Amino acid sequence: MDSKYKNVRLSPETYEKLREIKYHTNKNFIEITTNAIDMYYNHLKSRNEFKKG
Repeated sequence: MDSKYKNVRLSPETYEKLREIKYHTNKNFIEITTNAIDMYYNHLKSRNEFKKG
């Protein structure tokens, strides 16, 4: 993994949600966050919410 990606910070509430999802789905943190980011990216893209430029 590239070192520029190692220092991502989560709020305590978000981290607890991540832990709960991990517990109930038995997936690792990277899979869960990757899926969440992909879902949010697609949501924004479908609503044309990306700023131009």
